[in-house]
Amino acid sequence: MRLDDFVLIHEKFQRHVYEVGVVDAGTKILRTSYDASLGTAFAVSNEGHFLTAFHVLKREHEGIKAGERILGLKGIHGYGVPSEPAFGVDLVEVYTNSDIALLKSRQHRSGHIPTAAALAKPGAWVATLGYPLPYFDEEKGKQMLDKRIVSAMISAAFVKDGVRFVELDKYLSPGHSGGPIITLAGKAIALAISYRKGWHAVLERQLREGKVVDERRVLELPVQFAQATMLQNVASRLRRQGVPVQMPPTRIGEPSDP
Repeated sequence: MRLDDFVLIHEKFQRHVYEVGVVDAGTKILRTSYDASLGTAFAVSNEGHFLTAFHVLKREHEGIKAGERILGLKGIHGYGVPSEPAFGVDLVEVYTNSDIALLKSRQHRSGHIPTAAALAKPGAWVATLGYPLPYFDEEKGKQMLDKRIVSAMISAAFVKDGVRFVELDKYLSPGHSGGPIITLAGKAIALAISYRKGWHAVLERQLREGKVVDERRVLELPVQFAQATMLQNVASRLRRQGVPVQMPPTRIGEPSDP
């Protein structure tokens, strides 16, 4: 690994990462400021396909299906790349157990982040791009939203109810949910979905009724890890929808209910 590997990932792919928002179908306006940034999505084809985490949209899912709410993406890029105005996308398919949602715009695009149904390797370095939750800048007197790149190592890979996940050794803020997990080879193999807190059991010596006793106390530690869902869980389904996922030379089984 070279020190500039992550610079190259940022330069090549940050223009394909968007914030996810939702507006009322009738008024085309936001209900709250938080509706402008529900999470992160990224382009996965030149035909207008995007991926995000399903839980980013879960609260709005019924309204979207009923046509009461409209999903939109907006690219706040910077670093010499012009930002893009918001544009509408359709919700094509959801894979609830894998926490993945497939979106599609009505316009073709130039460029995307290549995806691969690759196996996760603990110890491998990856990067993710996303939009942390908005914050208020007191000096500028307004709400700010910036894209961030985070480097991390895959610390573990595991299967839960037949669905494959990886754990990263870094904490990602909630706004990163839906962002791509990109290998140093330039392939998105997963997307960020959640975080997990750790715990530590401590023995404490207490005086009870004149007797010294040892009691076990569990302390909850700060957020330590981020989790990501593997694209291999839904690779064949994404390919049927037109997403050019790179498949492995040998077939990897997918859960029947992803």
